[in-house]
Amino acid sequence: MTAVASQRPFGARGIPLTERIDAACRLRDQWLRVGLSTEPVDRDAAQNVVTHLYRSVGESPPEFIWVPSPADAAHYLRENPGASSPGLSVPNTDILFRRWPFIQRLTATKHVMRLRLLDKVEPTRLPKKNGVRPVLGQSWGTMSVRELVREKVSAADLLHVMVHRPLRESLRDNIYRPLRTELLGPDGCRTDIAGFEQYDLWTMAFLDICRSTGFRDHLQGEDRQLDHWLTLVRAASWWWPEQHRCVLTERPISVHTEPVPGAKYGQVRLHRDDGPAVEFAGGATLPAVHGVTGATDPARGPAASATTRSAPGRGGGSGAAGRGRAPQWRGGR
Repeated sequence: MTAVASQRPFGARGIPLTERIDAACRLRDQWLRVGLSTEPVDRDAAQNVVTHLYRSVGESPPEFIWVPSPADAAHYLRENPGASSPGLSVPNTDILFRRWPFIQRLTATKHVMRLRLLDKVEPTRLPKKNGVRPVLGQSWGTMSVRELVREKVSAADLLHVMVHRPLRESLRDNIYRPLRTELLGPDGCRTDIAGFEQYDLWTMAFLDICRSTGFRDHLQGEDRQLDHWLTLVRAASWWWPEQHRCVLTERPISVHTEPVPGAKYGQVRLHRDDGPAVEFAGGATLPAVHGVTGATDPARGPAASATTRSAPGRGGGSGAAGRGRAPQWRGGR
């Protein structure tokens, strides 16, 4: 399992803000390494925590099916459709929660946990989507944490700009979304089959960092739920929960990145100019040059096709930053 030990929360608010922000940035970098990991998944840990998540919404353990990559997962689900899904919309409030369709119960439980924990981030609620309040304008990139604190920049803004946004930009915008677009369907089409994968490392990690560095209050029930989701993040990769089965993928065998030019807080983007930036054991690949998927490298010509599928059972190759594995398509209950 890829390990990032959740730190015990800072017990006293008397610890200087600069020290807590520095600790949060170190944990940010550790979680970024989890998001880029090419270590083998921990199937036992993943299946145990998924079983718990199913039971927490009143379901029996599912059948577990392991595939080499997200592309293989989407292909398997399309070739072997399960029960039709009602989508992610919230049912009529007159319907008891226990009677909601499974995927809606699971998603709603996680969503409510996230909202409650984000609401506890101190000292004020986090900035909205438009980002940090215009306190110092362009000075952010040239000032140290201590200088920003002296300028009365709030802890919420520091956390957003230095911790949460870098995780989200690196793992969601620069890696997850390109992979989802290229491996799950044309133009990132959100199909019913490919629409329910659970992958939210950037926010789960941020909630853990805020807890570990004393930037939010502890909520016993919600933090217990968070620990289960964090275990799944550390143990596995992409996964598709359905009521009676759960499809999970192996991690990539190689991931190649480079620092984002001008970024101040560790942001990375996909890049490799001598082969695919991301490779999976089942044959799926994603070429990217300086963060642009399917880009043209002047030295090599146009990048190859983004997705390559192989038949089940084919062994995987190994990249300079990864390792090879033989895929297995089916687990058990």
